[in-house]
Amino acid sequence: MAAHHHNPFAIDDSDLHTNPFADPAIADALDTPAGRPEYQHYSAAAPAREEQLRKREAELAERERELRQQQEDLRRQGVHPPNWPPFYPLVHHDIDVAIAEDKRPAVRRLYQYWLAACGLLVLNMATLLIIMFSHPDNMNFIPGDFGVALVYVFFMSTASFATWYFPAYLGFKNNSSLYSYIFLLFHGFHILFLCYMAVGIPGSGSAGLITVLAVFGGGRPIAGVFAAIVFAGWVLSAMYSIVLWKTVRDFTLRSGLTLENARNEAVSAGIRSGVAQEAARQGYTRSTTGHNLTAVAHIAGSDADRAQAEAIQAEWAAAGLPNTHIKTYFPLLNRPVSRSLTLLAPERFEATLREPAVDGDDTSRDEEVVPTFLGYSPSGNVTAELVYANFGSQADFAALAARGIDVRGKIVLVRYGSAFRGHKVRAAELAGAAAVLIYSDPAEDGFVRGPVYPDGPWRPPLAVQRGTIQYPFYEGDPLTPFVAATENATRLPQSEAPSLPKIPALPISYGEAKPFLAALKGHGVAAHTIANDWQGGLDIEYWTGPAGKAHLFIDNEFAVKPIWNTMAVIEGTSEPDRAIVIGSHRDAWVYGALDPSSSAAVVIEIGRVLGKMHKRGWRPDRTIVIATWDGEEYGLLGSTEWVEDHVEILNKTAVAYINLDGAVSGPNFEASASPALANLVRKATKEVKDPQTGRRVYKRWNRRAGVDTPEGRVPRVQPLGSGSDYTPFLQHVGIAAVDMRFTGDYGVYHSNYDSFNWMAKFGDPTWKYHEALTLIVGRVLLPLAHDRVLPIDFVPYVHELRTYAKDVAAALGGASMPVEWAGRLDASIDVFEKAARKLRKEADQLRRDDADEDDAVVDAIDGRNDGLDAGVSVLAVQGGSDDGLAGIMPQQHPKHPKHSKHPKHPKDPKHRAVNDKLGFGERGFIDMAGIPGREWYRHVVYAPGEWSGYGAEMFPAIHESIRRGDSAGTDKIIASVAATLRCAAGMLAA
Repeated sequence: MAAHHHNPFAIDDSDLHTNPFADPAIADALDTPAGRPEYQHYSAAAPAREEQLRKREAELAERERELRQQQEDLRRQGVHPPNWPPFYPLVHHDIDVAIAEDKRPAVRRLYQYWLAACGLLVLNMATLLIIMFSHPDNMNFIPGDFGVALVYVFFMSTASFATWYFPAYLGFKNNSSLYSYIFLLFHGFHILFLCYMAVGIPGSGSAGLITVLAVFGGGRPIAGVFAAIVFAGWVLSAMYSIVLWKTVRDFTLRSGLTLENARNEAVSAGIRSGVAQEAARQGYTRSTTGHNLTAVAHIAGSDADRAQAEAIQAEWAAAGLPNTHIKTYFPLLNRPVSRSLTLLAPERFEATLREPAVDGDDTSRDEEVVPTFLGYSPSGNVTAELVYANFGSQADFAALAARGIDVRGKIVLVRYGSAFRGHKVRAAELAGAAAVLIYSDPAEDGFVRGPVYPDGPWRPPLAVQRGTIQYPFYEGDPLTPFVAATENATRLPQSEAPSLPKIPALPISYGEAKPFLAALKGHGVAAHTIANDWQGGLDIEYWTGPAGKAHLFIDNEFAVKPIWNTMAVIEGTSEPDRAIVIGSHRDAWVYGALDPSSSAAVVIEIGRVLGKMHKRGWRPDRTIVIATWDGEEYGLLGSTEWVEDHVEILNKTAVAYINLDGAVSGPNFEASASPALANLVRKATKEVKDPQTGRRVYKRWNRRAGVDTPEGRVPRVQPLGSGSDYTPFLQHVGIAAVDMRFTGDYGVYHSNYDSFNWMAKFGDPTWKYHEALTLIVGRVLLPLAHDRVLPIDFVPYVHELRTYAKDVAAALGGASMPVEWAGRLDASIDVFEKAARKLRKEADQLRRDDADEDDAVVDAIDGRNDGLDAGVSVLAVQGGSDDGLAGIMPQQHPKHPKHSKHPKHPKDPKHRAVNDKLGFGERGFIDMAGIPGREWYRHVVYAPGEWSGYGAEMFPAIHESIRRGDSAGTDKIIASVAATLRCAAGMLAA
């Protein structure tokens, strides 16, 4: 028996409000020796498949176009497609176009069998009628046996398509294990019924066709001939059924359509049914616990925020989700006490700093529910001239300085866009400004883009974008970098916290920014003379100033306050010490229908549905941790403090983090991820239909954002920078992470108008994209939790790393540094590529071996192998739940309800070794020394840009050194990063 893997995620009731991972048994394992071995590996490149894939895609598209054109031509001519064979258009079009070429023969065989079965049924029906009426005595025999035969004929003629051909057809069309196994299950029942029709059921008094043949063959030769024909039909049907069952089973296994994947699809279908059209809506408005995500403002640390956390915990617990608890942290927060903004000259204008009510949006009526302010802005009282500084970047301030415009001591007016708002304030602070006003220009998200709310999705004139301006030297609580902000944690003095701004800042609307901009006209230089993008979207000419005079007063109260993460832990059965974390933040600047409730609703519903499934006996093979984070809007507080609190345990257990944030605002799917998870996301989108087009999400995504790679044209998966809760997982610990969303026109970001009414009118009026996203998330989460070999692949990393190395070479050349230094990166990437491809081969071989072993599991479905391992799952059809959670779901083996693992799950040493390399390979990119000056960020490949904030910068330490002009330092950093890449290769090749 394989050794038991201890679960560090297991908790007891006494521990729910302290450390949810507390476990004395792992205390000795936390102090691991530092250092990582280096390995060598080879380079290989095989881009030939790209052209092959392109040709195949072009052939399919052309074939589909021709077929559709033929059908259209026939329709216009009044000629309809032939009616025979039945469903001709379906077979002719979908098999030749929609079914992959290697699967077409099997699907055609299924169709041919269905036609043959229907033909035999018609023949048998006619024969039975002849027998019945050939002699009066024959009628007396019908109720006992032929009656059953007639019922069977009726059943076969009406249900064979639905239960045999169609599920298998869908299985091969959609590459769906679930449909294929439904076919095999029903087909097994069909074979058993054929056997019953031949011999009857012993002891039941049922004669069966053999007995009927003997009875009629004795004294009635004509009837006997017909009876023989009937019997021959049944025999042929039975033989063909057995042959076909074996053919489909073998083909299913060879195609990788395993029972394990069927189980994942079943659970995913359960998740989808929990967040169907109405359930997605209920995710915002559920009343079962008084929980309503968007009914009240719930800024971090507020009473409403805590009430929401407690309601979610109660809802999860009631649904059956185990180990639910609230984890409390105590970060620094600020709230506005008072603020005012007045233009004193050339004309007086008093800004209202309010967002007025909008007709039809009830929640907008409370204009001061959360006053307009910026997180972590200090208090201030400034009277000074105004200067317009465009987006407020370092380059913008340099452009002003080059034109003799001095911003020192001035109130600087900048607009949102281009970079994180905190960098705007920091750049102004470094330039000597006294205060900053940040406004949303209509060119970015207002009337220039389209109709404004409530007539359209864009920002109305008096809408204000709140947000944090914490400087991103590190994430989380400003006073406790690197350690969790527990109640009794040691804290920095507020004046010494490097991430806190030193000058006051306030957000305003473009409607109230206009008088301040107009006061600058004719002073300084015309903005468009600096660059075209300095002119915004208001109907005035933008000038730089300095000019006019304004008074800004801000009184912000700072205090250490509690925030509340809602958590649940579903312990894995096979590998409880390996975990997948999924989360979304819950706090909002005001009501937050899109940000964050569209994502929180999905996570809450997933937790609720998994809880109901847990009640019914389902267990994941690996541990799943579900979270709704608090305090994200201030600076990723809840997630960062939790990660810092459990960094050692996460380092030893977590294999992936799935993040959702502002998840649904339109129909355009986007994903950002570690390249190791990119193919998993792409595969998930191939299995989900786009609600608008009816085609696969993948296809629409690829058309809009496709890029050419050595493995073909695929949708672009963006790199992860910062701005959401994946940051501490990926960039501090080195846990592969993914963030997914559907995007669209959205102009009410962080305003009072990001409301349920906005979502219902513009974001997702049908709630179908919430459903689609939930299904995609399920098809990412469940393979990570269940697949015997983790669905992680480091080969896509190679292409990305080579692209980033080229960017380094270009930057070196632009800075007059030796371009050949980048060659050290190329050499290390060659080593990494060899290790990644070798690991892919090992993983693929294990998957093929596992598919072969699934023969025994398939036998279990047919009821022919009672001696299987106790952990084998069987499929069962369930339904009738109170929330519409009905569908095919995994059911535990009745003799062993506590287990749901395959006979050879990852406890097997080979699986364990490969999975550890796949699950922990991202750790290889971690340099514990961190980026110089920003040591909290430890990932050598990805970090938020030094001056962009949310956007990712690749090989950040190298580029920052190049920008500083530090030639010697750049040389050393490149050598260090190259060594880290070799270490990462070593972890994959170990």
